[in-house]
Amino acid sequence: MNLLIPCAGRSSRYSTAAPKYLLAMPDGRTMLEHAAERFVASADRVVVGVLREHDERFGVARLVGDFFPRAEVVVFNEVTSGQAETVAEMIARSEMTGPVLVKDSDSAFVPTAGYPGNANAVSVCSARKVRGVRLDNKGFARLNEQGHIVATVEKQISSEWFSCGGYWFREAGDYERAFREHVRGGDGRECYLTHVIDRMIGRGDPFVPVECEAYEDWGTEAEWIAYRSRFGTYIMDIDGVLYENGRRHWAPRWGESAPIPGAVEALRDLKGRGQHIVLMTSRPESFRDATERQLRSDGVPFDQLVMGVLHGTRVVVNDYAASTPFPAAVAVNSKRNSGDWIGAIGRSMDAAEGS
Repeated sequence: MNLLIPCAGRSSRYSTAAPKYLLAMPDGRTMLEHAAERFVASADRVVVGVLREHDERFGVARLVGDFFPRAEVVVFNEVTSGQAETVAEMIARSEMTGPVLVKDSDSAFVPTAGYPGNANAVSVCSARKVRGVRLDNKGFARLNEQGHIVATVEKQISSEWFSCGGYWFREAGDYERAFREHVRGGDGRECYLTHVIDRMIGRGDPFVPVECEAYEDWGTEAEWIAYRSRFGTYIMDIDGVLYENGRRHWAPRWGESAPIPGAVEALRDLKGRGQHIVLMTSRPESFRDATERQLRSDGVPFDQLVMGVLHGTRVVVNDYAASTPFPAAVAVNSKRNSGDWIGAIGRSMDAAEGS
């Protein structure tokens, strides 16, 4: 299949200098990489459309090549009338044929089934199964009793199923021709992809929904910041916080102390919510193997283990900005061996996910 990713807008809903698809996600990769990662490996061709002004200022074409080594880049001198025109121009200028998945650069999802070979499709999510998603700016698909899409409606809640940013066309040329027909017969207003899809449905081209899950939406700056705020790095001491405070020379010795009740489960919960866990300890590097054996034996999840941290006050300094609002660093002082940090962290995670 072909994978086509239009990134030729000005990101007008963002105040950032760089276009939104180049913004960093919690793991340091860009939004574009996150948006495309589930589809790049299975694509025969990857074509990305970008603005020349972004390429000249940020070297976008080179970056796209770094992200996706086989990708082709279509550069637009000016902003088009909208995504629908951008897609049509990308198909024409890349001389694309065969099936194509048009994927938005500001969302992510996981299809629960493959895209059909004998029909077109719209990637959809159930509004009943998501939370915290703005629905008033989405396109919706209306289905008939046979489960086929009979109409799409832009920015108006008209069914359970909303488009989550993936559009499958069994032949790229069919989309391009339908777009040209729509422009010739249109009223001059902005043309959305859903308008082209409705024209194709009207002339008898079949469209079916492909249900998706694990939907993430970064269409606006507020949504991107809210998404980033759900993830953090937890730097945890070992002795006295995760385990009963141990000692080097007498019981309970390092590597033999018992976990503090609830501590292991709390870290598993954090990891299950996508958090990054760094464990630190004043135990010297020579105790790394014994420490790792202890952690593995008790099923403690972690991403990094830092040995030899001075036994004393620890200070974390982090920068804050619009993308990482104040406070960007939080301190939890826990009474030794008490586990009193567990409830506080659990409540803060619940609050972040509910925001």
